[in-house]
Amino acid sequence: MRSFSILLTLMLVAPAASALYQPLPTTPPLRITGFNSVTTDLISGLKIPDGPIVNPSAGALVKYGPPSTYTQLATRSNTLTVSGATVGTLTDFVFRDTTDNRLVFGLRVVLNATVNGAPNTFEINDFFRKGNAGYSAQAAWSRASDPDLRMYAAVRTAVKFGTGTETFDPDVVKFQSDINTSEGNPRSGYFFLKSNAPNFKTLANGLSVYQGGEEGQPLVELFMPGFVPSANPDNDGDGYDSGVDCDDNNPAINPGAPEVCGDDIDNNCSAGDNEPAFCPVAEQVPFIGHAGMVLLGMALSALGVARARRRG
Repeated sequence: MRSFSILLTLMLVAPAASALYQPLPTTPPLRITGFNSVTTDLISGLKIPDGPIVNPSAGALVKYGPPSTYTQLATRSNTLTVSGATVGTLTDFVFRDTTDNRLVFGLRVVLNATVNGAPNTFEINDFFRKGNAGYSAQAAWSRASDPDLRMYAAVRTAVKFGTGTETFDPDVVKFQSDINTSEGNPRSGYFFLKSNAPNFKTLANGLSVYQGGEEGQPLVELFMPGFVPSANPDNDGDGYDSGVDCDDNNPAINPGAPEVCGDDIDNNCSAGDNEPAFCPVAEQVPFIGHAGMVLLGMALSALGVARARRRG
C-alpha cells in the first residue's frame, strides 16, 4: 500500500508537459531512450502526461487529445502508400505550448489492418523530421489511445535503423519505435518535437518513415510533406516562407512556380513579370507603313534600272 501511495503522489505532482521534455544532445551520447514501463517512462523517460479524454468509448481510435496547454496551429493527413497500396495514415500537427510559447511539432501514425485483403506487413522503425538546423530540439510522447506504442528513443541523426552508428545531424530528428500491425502495434502515440523556432513552414520532404527490414521486409522509406521549423512564417502553406515568397498569401506564387506569360504577374518571384528568360518575345517584322512602301518601291525600281544599264 505504501508503494502505491508513493506512486500516486508522484503522478499527482508530475510537472507540466513542458517540463518533462527531454533535450536532444548535440554531442555523444546522442540517443535519449525511453522505458518500457509507462510509469517509469513518465517519471524518468520520454513520456509526458496524456492529454484530456476526448472520447471515452471503448476501443476509440483517439481517446486522449494532445496536452491541454497545446493550441493547434495546423494539421495535415498523409496517406502512406507502398507499391500503389495504402498501408496507413500519418497525421502531422503543429501546436503552440501556452506554458512556454514554444512550437511543438507532432505526428501520429495508424496502420491499416489489411492491405488488398491480406495482413498488413508494413512496419515503421524510424520517423524523421527535417528542418531543425539552427534550433533546439526536445522530444516527448503521449498516448492518443491506451494501446498506442511508445517512442523508444529520440536522437538528432539521419542514420536509419540497422545501418550503422548514429552520428549527429543538426537538420534531422529521428524518433524510433516499432509500429507493426502483425505484432499488435498498429498505432503510435503522439510523438512530439519542441523547438525554439519562431515560425513553421511546409517542406516537401519534411517527413519520412522508414521500414528497416526487421522481419525480413524490403527496406522502404516513404517521404511526404511535413511541417518544419522556420525563421519566417509560410502564410499560404506553399512551402516557401515569407523571406523568399514575394506573395505569401497566394500559394500559386512562389520561387518554384512557373512563370505565366502575359498575365503581368511575377509568378516565380524573379523580380519582374513576363521576364524574357521565361517568356521569350517572338521576332517581330517591322511595320514600314504606306510612305515606306512607296520609298521601297522607288528604290527597287532604281535598282532595276541600274542593273538593266549594266547589261546593255
